[in-house]
Amino acid sequence: MKQEGIEDFLNLPGIVSVALIDGQSQPFFADLDRAFNLQQKEALSQGVLQVIETIPEGFESFEFQFSAYQVYIYKIVFGRVLLVLARQTLDYSDYLQKIEFVREAIQADFEGVIATLRTLTVSQTPDEPIEKPKPQPPSATLQDLLAALNHLSRFTTQYLGIPVIVNYLKSTRPDQEWLQQFQIDRAAHISFSSK
Repeated sequence: MKQEGIEDFLNLPGIVSVALIDGQSQPFFADLDRAFNLQQKEALSQGVLQVIETIPEGFESFEFQFSAYQVYIYKIVFGRVLLVLARQTLDYSDYLQKIEFVREAIQADFEGVIATLRTLTVSQTPDEPIEKPKPQPPSATLQDLLAALNHLSRFTTQYLGIPVIVNYLKSTRPDQEWLQQFQIDRAAHISFSSK
C-alpha cells in the first residue's frame, strides 16, 4: 500500500522533484524532470535546512515561489524535511490529498520511504537524475514567427503609435546579414524576403 501511494504521488502531473533531507546524511532527491544538478541539489538542501532553523516552532509547512516552480516544504519529526518542487500546472486539490499520505509514511518510516523512492525512480544515484519522456515542442515555422512578430507590432502600435514602433524595430535590429531579410514597412508590418 505504501509503494502505491507514493507512486500515485510521484505520478501527479506537475511534480518535478521530491527531496528528503535529514541534515545528517546526504539528502535523497527523486529528481523526476532533471531540475537540478548535484551542486544545485546540495545548495538547495543546505538552504532549506538553514531556513528551517529560523522558522518558529508552530510552522509545520510553508511554500514559496522559486523561479518557475512552486516549492513546498514540510517539517517532519526529528529535524527531517520533505521538499516538493512542482510546476504551476499542479492540481493543488489532488496534491493536498496525496501529500498527507506521503507525510504520514515518512513520519512512520523515513528510511523505508527513501527505499521506496529509490525503487520507483529506477535506482537513482545522487547525481544521476531520472529521465522522464519529455514531449518535443512543436517546431515553429517562419510563418509562425512572422505572425507572432506582426501580432506584437499591431498590439504595441495601439499604445505607442506606428512611427515609434517602426523606428524602434529598425533601430534595435542587430546588424546581422540574415536579419536584413526581415523588412519593416511604414505600417509597422514585418515581412521576410530572401535575397
